[in-house]
Formats: sequence, structure tokens, C-alpha cells
Amino acid sequence: MLAGGARLYGSEAFPSTLVMLASQKSLRILARVTLPPVLADHSSEAVFVAHAVLNDQTIGMVGGQISEDTKEIGSAVSPEYGSQIPSKKPE
Repeated sequence: MLAGGARLYGSEAFPSTLVMLASQKSLRILARVTLPPVLADHSSEAVFVAHAVLNDQTIGMVGGQISEDTKEIGSAVSPEYGSQIPSKKPE
């Protein structure tokens, strides 16, 4: 498994970074990644899968201490993709 990931945060100081979604609505996020080279002798075995998790995080002060509460509110997993580049179909 490859280490990696991306974290997206919003801030009230930058209103365009926060999005309120109504119930049953969705948001599409496009992330581009650069995958490491796959060793030639293992290339047919390599499989890539993306996993996205949406958390609701609340940070506040409780009794003079910083308090944080994080709840997972959704997740998604991509289909599996092999490391082989698909060949073009003959015309």
C-alpha cells in the first residue's frame, strides 16, 4: 500500500473554502495525483484504489482546554484501477 493522501480544510476567514450542503446534495472534488513508478516485474499486480472520507469537525474551548470532536459523516471508494495503460482500440 502506498502512503499518501490529501486533506481539505475550510476556514471562516476564507468563506469560499466552506460549503453548506443541503440534505441529499453532493459535492464533486477533483484531485490529481502523481503515482510512483511501478517496478516492471510487479506492474501487472499493482492496483490503485481511492478512498475519500468526509468528516464533520468541531473545535472549541471546554473548561479552558481546546476540545475537538470529529464525526465521519460519509465515505466513498473508487473502482480498482490497474497500473497498465490501456491500449488504444484499433480504428
